[in-house]
Amino acid sequence: MHSLNEELHRAVEELNVANETLEQRVQERTTELTSTNEELQRTNAELPRQVRRRLAAEEEAGDYARQQEIINRVIKAGNESQDLTSALASMLDNALTLMGFDGGAVYLLDSGREAAELQYASPASSEILQTIPRTSAHIAQIYRGEPEFVDDVPTNSSLTYHPSAATTAHIPLTSKEAVTGHYVVLGTLPHHFSSTEKELLVALGREAGTVIARMQAEEDLRASVRYARSLIEVSLDPLVTISAEGKITDVNQATEMATGFSREELIGSDFSNYFTEPAAAKTGYKRVFTFGYVKDYPLAIRHKSGSITDVLYNATIFMNDSGEIQGVFAAARDITEQKQTQDALNEANEEVRLLYKQLQSTNEELTRHSQHLAELIAERTSQLRDAERLAGIGETAAMIGHDLRNPLQGLQYIVDLQKLRFERITPEKRGAKDWKEEEALFDRISEQVFYTDKIVADLQDYARPIAPETEAVAIGSLINDVLASLPHTDHVRILSDVSDLAVTADSHLMHRVLANLILNALQAMPERGTLTINASTCDDAVAINVRDTGLGIPEEMKDKLFSPLITGKAKGTGLGLAVVKRIVDAHGGTITFESAEGKGTTFTVTLPSRGG
Repeated sequence: MHSLNEELHRAVEELNVANETLEQRVQERTTELTSTNEELQRTNAELPRQVRRRLAAEEEAGDYARQQEIINRVIKAGNESQDLTSALASMLDNALTLMGFDGGAVYLLDSGREAAELQYASPASSEILQTIPRTSAHIAQIYRGEPEFVDDVPTNSSLTYHPSAATTAHIPLTSKEAVTGHYVVLGTLPHHFSSTEKELLVALGREAGTVIARMQAEEDLRASVRYARSLIEVSLDPLVTISAEGKITDVNQATEMATGFSREELIGSDFSNYFTEPAAAKTGYKRVFTFGYVKDYPLAIRHKSGSITDVLYNATIFMNDSGEIQGVFAAARDITEQKQTQDALNEANEEVRLLYKQLQSTNEELTRHSQHLAELIAERTSQLRDAERLAGIGETAAMIGHDLRNPLQGLQYIVDLQKLRFERITPEKRGAKDWKEEEALFDRISEQVFYTDKIVADLQDYARPIAPETEAVAIGSLINDVLASLPHTDHVRILSDVSDLAVTADSHLMHRVLANLILNALQAMPERGTLTINASTCDDAVAINVRDTGLGIPEEMKDKLFSPLITGKAKGTGLGLAVVKRIVDAHGGTITFESAEGKGTTFTVTLPSRGG
């Protein structure tokens, strides 16, 4: 029994412990349920607000989508338009339709940015627009980029609107933060602009302003292109643009005419194919890419028909807005007429040059003739003076020549007779010394007689006309006769080397020539020396040389050596060489000399081998 009670007591204790644990768990669960209930109450209270926010977000997203759709449709309408005017009309009409406004208008700044000019107004708003004031303050506000929204006619507004324009909005058209114009939307019923509508209208102003700026730029570009094209087309010179690969990218009508090919055929073809020298053409446009330009580069265009046009090309590179080289712009100037003119001018210049050369030659010839004439006049004047001076000599020589020669011959006869008589005296009667003295005296007298006779002969020869009586004359024999007739010459060694040569000449006159030359040579060697005489043939002529080793001719005497009455010797008439020249000239020959002071002189007489 006791054991049963103990088990029961333990069971009760365990039951109490379990009951306490259960109560604790119930209490914890009750606390959790209470907390969960409070959370649910809070969640139930927040849920309407979340739903409202969700609905607002969905509505905002829908509004944004609708805004984007409106913007896209308006911008698309503008982009699909062909020109700026139609783009303005299309964009405004679409905006009015999509947003439910009754009318509107678009204004753009003029080129001077001084006035806003109406570009387009919807048909329903023409009369209403006329009543909307456009004060300076009003316009200034809009063009500062500040839109204006009027929900209804405000009681305190200084602006008076048409009663039918209960709602208006003036929105700037902007591009890159610059206001280029503005647009107006009108409503005939009162309307409150929501912030979304305001944002949409301003966004449309930005997007439409961008489209308008782009189309204005495109129109300006097209206008520039049209203007540039008009300038290119009015040019009479061929103009082309060429790519870096040498392909033609554009031409003007003058190029078509110069080549005979159409614009369509030329564009895309090789630039160098239309010239007579393709390699030179390629070098030309490549040079432009290297140096940036070429100037007056000569080429010749070959026409389709085969005709040739000479041109000068001027070319330069052109670039895009980024500074990248796009190609070469080349202009050709037709120089056919210029070249013809230049050729004609060159021919004329050549003719003038030839005429000038002929004139110069004629002038030189005239100068030579003038100089020759002056020389002839001077010579003739000198001859006349000499003739006047020699006239008396000639007359005197003619008168006294005969009278002088007879006494001279008599004197020579007496000398010879006296010398013969002296020789006949026996050696016993005359001593050796006496003989030498007498012999020297006789030789001296003979020399003086010979010299005096030569003077008379020179006077007579110079004073009278010379008319050679020619015959075949052996030169060797003639020289021997001359040497035998000369006075004593033991102090001079004589060398004679004359071949078996002959000339047709007057032997007496040639004797006088050689006698004068040899005697002058001997007198040039008063102490000692060598006299050399030789002869040779050359070109149907015979040249006789008389060379001495004497004193030589002074330099100042050379130019007038053959003039009459000129002598460099202590005694003499100065007629010897003048007579020699007259005789040689009369035979059709020439006489020249070479001389050096202290070394000797050589006279050369050249005579025709068959006579003159």
